[in-house]
Amino acid sequence: MTFREAYKRWSTIDVDNLFADAVIDDAAQVVDANTAQLWEGKDARGQMLPLPYANKTIEYKRGKGQPTDRITLKDTGAFYSGFFVQKQKDGVIISSKDEKTPKLVREWGDIFGLTDKSKAYLKPQIIHNFIKRLRTHVMLQK
Repeated sequence: MTFREAYKRWSTIDVDNLFADAVIDDAAQVVDANTAQLWEGKDARGQMLPLPYANKTIEYKRGKGQPTDRITLKDTGAFYSGFFVQKQKDGVIISSKDEKTPKLVREWGDIFGLTDKSKAYLKPQIIHNFIKRLRTHVMLQK
């Protein structure tokens, strides 16, 4: 391969698109990390969702064996099971297909996204995916 051919291959790389694809490759782990944060009572910035629950909610959650010392946004599980990761024009989003999603976002704010701790945990695998995609992209260019 000549220098010109190598330059042409590398100059056509859409890094943002390859990175988004690398994240999508591990969508299940991204969803698991986001829902684990919520289960811990943390939003996307790592801040605790504000307490307290109303007394009626505490009684209800205790009856179901769910934690009452933190806001988890998990009652029936529909919100958590509706989570998805989707590639969009300007990156990747995390959201939920559950009908309560708009209300929960209005009420609780930044609930979709990963904390620095979650990002650090996922970083090695996403970098691995990115490098694999980068190699494939470069090898397929003519």
